[in-house]
Amino acid sequence: MKNLFSFFLFALVSTVSFAQWTWQNPSPQGNSLASVYFIDTSTGYAVGEAGTIIKTTDGGINWTVLSGGTNHELRSVHFTDANNGIVVGCEGFNNGQTILRTVNGGTTWDIIPCPTTERLNSVFFTDPGTGYAAGDYGTILKTTDGGSTWVVKSSGIYVDLFSVHFADANTGYAAGGDMFGGIIIKTTDGGETWTTSNETFYQLNAVYFANVQLGFAAGDEGFIWKTIDGGTNWTVNNGGFPDLNSVYLVDANIGFTVGDGGTILTTINGGITWTVIPGGTTNDISSVCFPNADDGCFVGNFGTILTTNDGGATLNSSLSGTSQKLNSVCFKTQGAANIGYAAGGEGVILKTNNGGENWGYSSSGTYTELTSIFFTDINTGYVAGGDGTILKTTNGGGTWIPLPSGTNHYLFSVFFADNTGYAAGELGTVRKTSNAGESWTGVSTGTDVNFNAVFFINSSTGYLAGSGGHILKTTNGGTTWSSQASGTAYDLWSVYFVNAETGFVVGFGGTILKTSNGGNTWTAQSSGTTNWLESVYFTDINNGYVAGDKGTILKTTDGGTNWTILTSGTNYDLYAVYFSDPDEGCVVGSNGTILKTTNGGIVAVNEIFTKQSKFSIYPNPAHHKITVSNANFQPGETSIWIIDIQGKERQYFKFSNQEKFSIDVSKLPEGFYLMEILTNSGIETKKFMKQ
Repeated sequence: MKNLFSFFLFALVSTVSFAQWTWQNPSPQGNSLASVYFIDTSTGYAVGEAGTIIKTTDGGINWTVLSGGTNHELRSVHFTDANNGIVVGCEGFNNGQTILRTVNGGTTWDIIPCPTTERLNSVFFTDPGTGYAAGDYGTILKTTDGGSTWVVKSSGIYVDLFSVHFADANTGYAAGGDMFGGIIIKTTDGGETWTTSNETFYQLNAVYFANVQLGFAAGDEGFIWKTIDGGTNWTVNNGGFPDLNSVYLVDANIGFTVGDGGTILTTINGGITWTVIPGGTTNDISSVCFPNADDGCFVGNFGTILTTNDGGATLNSSLSGTSQKLNSVCFKTQGAANIGYAAGGEGVILKTNNGGENWGYSSSGTYTELTSIFFTDINTGYVAGGDGTILKTTNGGGTWIPLPSGTNHYLFSVFFADNTGYAAGELGTVRKTSNAGESWTGVSTGTDVNFNAVFFINSSTGYLAGSGGHILKTTNGGTTWSSQASGTAYDLWSVYFVNAETGFVVGFGGTILKTSNGGNTWTAQSSGTTNWLESVYFTDINNGYVAGDKGTILKTTDGGTNWTILTSGTNYDLYAVYFSDPDEGCVVGSNGTILKTTNGGIVAVNEIFTKQSKFSIYPNPAHHKITVSNANFQPGETSIWIIDIQGKERQYFKFSNQEKFSIDVSKLPEGFYLMEILTNSGIETKKFMKQ
């Protein structure tokens, strides 16, 4: 009954929210940002990797993460007023396409059908109705209805276009190139025809015009091109800087260009000279926007956001938190407090007293990489890492004391059962303590493989997982170990047991192994991914999670029989997952990533659907075929896109002058899907389940 209720609830909503994991560190978020646009001095938007959309209403001091309903890479954003905006992007490098539209200031976003499969890199509007998008292989799109529908315009070239900008309603430019050189093309008839305006030796990444005569283009090797006659002639103003990615002109005199390595250049004399603005960041900067001569914003890699209120004389960062790699996370509950710790690169230890909402530093006293953290109670914890490092705290992370591990080998995992603890690492290293870490002795396993994970059910029975598919088991506190047949030669990274019989191991190439008899036999589970899986954690016999590379988070609700790929909201590698209860959990990973969920990582739904539908679809759920019927039939073409809940286009159909359509969905995996239906009268979104 619960599943049936969930289905009917899903069928009633018009959009799906994919923000089931929220950023805790860095703040406001850590994904790389590709484009920024300000409507005025207060309200701005930035977009980037993994479907990232963020919004500020105070000039960039604070930002809110919005849900666009996709995890695609978003590359450009443009707003025509406070409510109406368009974002374009792609599914991945050099493939797919994405167009998102909002009519309510980013509160909700619609996925707009796109007439091309090429990556879209830039979008610009000349008025609320008319806009242009540029992309790979010379792609130019145009809309005349505010972005609801788009048509392809022939650019006459086949090189990638990275930037489009219009000087007036009819005169526009697009810039791009490849390893063989750069190009600028020009239109004087609103995008209907395009001619070559300039060709260079280096790729051009950005173009911007202050008026119909004065424009700049910036690109690789730091070259800046300038025209004062509407693109008839171009001259080189500069060079010798890192690659430049974006250019913005406040007026005919004041402009900015930004690029790799934190490069920010400004001109106050119409590009005659350019001056370096130092000290903002060493991260690549992708985009710049100035609503006036004083107030501006720069965005770039790893969530970089810099703002200025004095034309760039001083820069302020809106990004806070650590960017160090985080390898391990754990939580302990005391009353209403949910206290957690994360450990990682350069000796970083973070602590939260409120379930991950806020994180502060806990001084470890070392700069050695820390790989694993484990707490036995609210006050007592251990952390292990490079050079045989083991640290202990007895005051909840207030101070950390080095312990004599007796080894210089890298330790990858630490685990305690009461006062008995184990640390495992490279070249077969296993260390054991029976007195809460006061002293450690070596444990012989009979092999010198790297042990990446250790887990004990109690002080006697435990497991090691490591390179080459090795799984070892002890039933006498590590005195002797027996090798178990894992059935794989892949490296294994994490082991977790729900009880004495049921356990899981994960590793390279999407490997998930399960045992139901204490490790006597291990069975491979279908993970649905080939990404490296770094960490596994179960809240009970049925509900478990796996975290891995490229933002991978998997969930099972049936004890590992089936795994669902969740939308994490990042492409960063995730190294550890921990759940305090079935709903509340955290994952940590590269670039300081900490993500949190309070609903078990499931997709949330919103916005009750009240608009009367023109189309009906049945059967729903569907097994093999689904019928789409138009109650208000009008002659003309009907285009239908089927999109999965991660925003990926799975099928496309086109019908002419038909009132009813039959669609084969037999090859779709089981799950929920969106159906975008485009006719001459507009777009309608339906939902259905494939069983």
